[in-house]
Amino acid sequence: MIVKLSRLPKSVYDQIPYTIRLYKDEYEISELPDEVQYLLYNYFKTVPPDLKYDNVVDIKPDISAYNDFKTLDLKQAIINYLYNYILTSVGSYPFDATFGTNIKKYLQSKDTSITETLLSNEMNKIASVLSNDYNIPILISNIQVKKMSTSSAAYSELSYILNIQLSINSESVSVEYKI
Repeated sequence: MIVKLSRLPKSVYDQIPYTIRLYKDEYEISELPDEVQYLLYNYFKTVPPDLKYDNVVDIKPDISAYNDFKTLDLKQAIINYLYNYILTSVGSYPFDATFGTNIKKYLQSKDTSITETLLSNEMNKIASVLSNDYNIPILISNIQVKKMSTSSAAYSELSYILNIQLSINSESVSVEYKI
């Protein structure tokens, strides 16, 4: 069995002699000294080597019976980042006045062709930033805006629904955000 020393827990890793750790990272267990073999066999007896952990990119608050956070995989995290970016206006983010978007201003423009161009530029900008951060292709293929108006005798409300079709790591995703 091949073991990669850098993937061992710190408590086990620190017990392996420094010269062995320094020489290389991957070893066949049988080529290690008896004491180290015994240490690794005891470790793998308690933790199966085929145990897989989910890749957690981010968390979000989600009150539930078991915990207060919901883990997000890469696709969910990117969708969540896009939503948070859309909701953040320029100048409202603490300590970074340049972070955010003017999408709310663009949506109120009467010229729809300019609105579509500005929305497309903003969304492509954040998609390229996320694509560079996570080293995966993220492409925005279509953005549709729907105007929703509700009114009654007491109040009237205008909201927009952004329907965005995007491709995250060659997987098509359609998301809908209410602004």
